[in-house]
Amino acid sequence: MEENIYKNALIVVIDDVEEVLSSTKDCLEFEEMQVQCFSNPNEGLEYLKNNKADVLLLDFFMPQMNGDEFVKKLREFNNETIVILQTGYSDKIPPLEMIDKMNIQGYLDKLKGEDELLLMTKAAIKTAYLSKQIREKDKKISELQFKNSIKGGIITNTVNEAKDQLMQIAGMNTIIASDTSDYEEETKCISNAIEKIEKLYDALNFEYIESISFNELRDIILLLLKPTLLISKSTMDFELIENDNIENNASTFIFFIIETVKLLTENCKNNIKVKVHKIDNNTKVTIEAENLNNKDFNNLNKLMEDNSIEVYGNTISAIL
Repeated sequence: MEENIYKNALIVVIDDVEEVLSSTKDCLEFEEMQVQCFSNPNEGLEYLKNNKADVLLLDFFMPQMNGDEFVKKLREFNNETIVILQTGYSDKIPPLEMIDKMNIQGYLDKLKGEDELLLMTKAAIKTAYLSKQIREKDKKISELQFKNSIKGGIITNTVNEAKDQLMQIAGMNTIIASDTSDYEEETKCISNAIEKIEKLYDALNFEYIESISFNELRDIILLLLKPTLLISKSTMDFELIENDNIENNASTFIFFIIETVKLLTENCKNNIKVKVHKIDNNTKVTIEAENLNNKDFNNLNKLMEDNSIEVYGNTISAIL
């Protein structure tokens, strides 16, 4: 495990002394770490806006920008990177109060040499790795709780639909008992009602679906959202650009579409258009509706990867 996390770790080093950058890079790359060096802190800050580093080794005293100022700007958009302040002045140690207040994880005296550098960097990588594992588990728990809340609403609606079908079956049984001449026709009605219940049952197990055709996706969505659309008096058109397949995580798309339509029909009537099509190796779903700008879709990010959901005008889309 240690070899893997060190080898894949991204270390950013920012120092205004080129010799320090060169020696630090050589030392860490010998351990198969990925190292990016910057002598200009502004360039380093721009790099960190677009790249998630595991560890930042940051010089405390620099002419363009001191370490505390740099960390303040970094923490405006990144609270995850482990920050280790460095200084070559043993009498100018960063105040402990500042280190704690600014979410800085450690301090390293450059004069202590490569062994101390490696020890501190490896400890920081382990911390970054464990923190990432915790964040991923928290995200999965949050996603599971959100999916369960969606599923609960679906079950409530579909149970009522199933009751309607069961009432039809009970009614047919009474008719058959009193008039056997209608046996064939009434038996057919019972079979249709049972088939609808079976389809409802299968649809409710959508969270276990990995691969599905676009046509099957449409049928499940329409079946599960039928009560929601009826109650809100809304309409939904489902357009398939082509009949292709979703090869992975099909259930995520079903959760996304169901929750989006639920939000769009909350306390209002809406006309909704859903489009599903392929983009290269990915699948894109686009939902167009009225009053879309008045809705809060933040919770949908629990279902999708970062930046995979876009809201523009009267449309919301997701790529998986």
